Amino acid sequence: MNVHKELEFREGPNMDEACLRLLSCQMGVLRAEEMICQVLVDLATCLANLSPRRSGLDADYILAEARAVIPLAEKVGMLGLARVAESVVECAGRREAAALAATLARLQRVGDRSLLDIWDFTDLA
Repeated sequence: MNVHKELEFREGPNMDEACLRLLSCQMGVLRAEEMICQVLVDLATCLANLSPRRSGLDADYILAEARAVIPLAEKVGMLGLARVAESVVECAGRREAAALAATLARLQRVGDRSLLDIWDFTDLA
């Protein structure tokens, strides 16, 4: 008897709420929200570009896109996303195909989760 069981792994976004609050204090609530929204758009674009269908697992292309994710994620306190993007950069730089595919999949999971979960933290007022 064949039993197929799909494993599901949920990894939290590892958000730095203090970073968002600091942005609000430094920039004011409205400007901070505008900046955060722009960063989220930029992150969503980078993550879409890193999908295997778009990137074709081209290591140089992936290096450039993953490197772009790191400062964006750090800017809004998405520490987990930045850390996973660093892993993608490492694997792409080494041209490790299996590790690259795995870290890209992880980046997509963490990225999707981070983009959704940041809205829980964006009540800056």
